[in-house]
Amino acid sequence: AEMSGHFCRQEIASLLPCLALQIQPHHSILDLCAAPGSKTTQLLDLMQEGNKEAEPFGSPGFLVANDAKPSRLQRLVGRTRRQQSTTPLLVTLSDASRFAQHFWSAHDGTPLLFDRVLCDVPCSSDGTIR
Repeated sequence: AEMSGHFCRQEIASLLPCLALQIQPHHSILDLCAAPGSKTTQLLDLMQEGNKEAEPFGSPGFLVANDAKPSRLQRLVGRTRRQQSTTPLLVTLSDASRFAQHFWSAHDGTPLLFDRVLCDVPCSSDGTIR
């Protein structure tokens, strides 16, 4: 069932950051260290769920999922394809420390601003003992 995109296993602690962001369907969201994608799929679910309750012609939000490693992004793309969300998603390959210089509004040159940013940076997992 996980391979079909019907569910994604996560640690309880991994669920909390996305919930804390209080995602709304109209938000523009940046997920900076997105791969392998469990939080990205959770964000898509939260946006999708909110869209069901929103007005039919409301302004749809979008999600930009970024990571710096191509091999990790392949897993993210696979997960999000299986999920089949209708929320607009852009997957990018960029160093998060330089990400802001890549996104500018096309019509007037002002920076693109996000309503929410999730940056769950990779760690050594030294503190994880079970």
